[in-house]
Amino acid sequence: MKSARDLANALSSGALKAELNIAGGLLVVDLDAQGRATGRCAGDARLLSELGLAMAPRASEDIAERIHPEFSRALRTALAACRSPNETVVHIVPSLRNGTKIFLELTVVARWHDDTGPAAYCLTVRDASRSMAQRWMLDRLAQVATRTSNLVVITDARRRIEWVNDAFTATSGYSLDEARGRLPGELLQFEGTDPETVGRIRRALDAHLPIQAEILNRGKSGHPYWLLLDIQPLLDARGQLDGFVAVQMDITEDKRRGARLTELAQQAELARSTLLSAVDALPDGFALYDADERLLFCNDRYRTLHPGSEDILHPGVSLESVFQHEVMRGIYPAARGCEQAWLAATLNAIHANDEWSAEFEVADGRWIRGVKRRGPNRRLIALRSDITQLKQAERSAVLQRVTAMD
Repeated sequence: MKSARDLANALSSGALKAELNIAGGLLVVDLDAQGRATGRCAGDARLLSELGLAMAPRASEDIAERIHPEFSRALRTALAACRSPNETVVHIVPSLRNGTKIFLELTVVARWHDDTGPAAYCLTVRDASRSMAQRWMLDRLAQVATRTSNLVVITDARRRIEWVNDAFTATSGYSLDEARGRLPGELLQFEGTDPETVGRIRRALDAHLPIQAEILNRGKSGHPYWLLLDIQPLLDARGQLDGFVAVQMDITEDKRRGARLTELAQQAELARSTLLSAVDALPDGFALYDADERLLFCNDRYRTLHPGSEDILHPGVSLESVFQHEVMRGIYPAARGCEQAWLAATLNAIHANDEWSAEFEVADGRWIRGVKRRGPNRRLIALRSDITQLKQAERSAVLQRVTAMD
């Protein structure tokens, strides 16, 4: 791309059209010593309408009077400021066209023949909207990178640090001057860093691919911290690797909370296993039902004291289903012939009282005592005991008393 001074020289030498073929996208206007058009104008005609001109300016025409006011002010200021042979004055002027903001770059170069003053001027106009939009975006991104709480690291293509933000310094303890030129790995990794994670990151970067990973680093003071990395390759205009940008989130507290939750879960599982082992060792049957009276767990003794229901006593079965199953199979002699009435009376008694107990004779001749009690969160604790020997002892005592009376 030719400079404005090169174009001015080309204009004076008559090689303007050839130069504009090289520096396309420009409008070049030749001005005399008073800033009036000389009649020589070439380049991108679309820029004429952006300036507010319907056609190229004629010779001796004061161009500043015909263009839009914002450009007129910039042109007059540039002409007044261009007072030395080596001076080039540039103004980037914003304007609004059809609701869209545009930027035009106006450059004025003076041509001198002696020390008496400018003999002529060369005005070049360039549409700078795209470059200004890119600059605006870069400024915004720079502000985001500087102010974000995430750590940001930018490296060159050899992965040596070029820039870090304040969040990186606050977390790692390394300033930009201390980190610049260093490899992130040699600066931050230590024996606690997972080598498989390091290898996975290295392979991705060798292939110029993005990579996300969790990694344990160590700060300047020796404190370890966890990061969630997102590393992206940076490419230049030709698509060649220009470096990498890493956006890093400090997840140390998340890791600590996760480790604590894991520890608590392990403790809870140990307590549960211990409780179940203790429950299984009980000589009596034990079961826990939820607030809807659905089985959560029971020990083996509870199953043996529910004859005929061993195959259905699994988590989720309702207490009503268990009783109904046993009544229908004739497990309770007292319910024969009045099954539905007996079942309804038994369930109503359990539902109506937070504490309930009853004694049943079962079909195999055993006697069972059942106890139900509401615990925390309305859960139902169920106990069953075999009281056959106690019943037999009571019968024997009654017989002995009757015999003695006879």
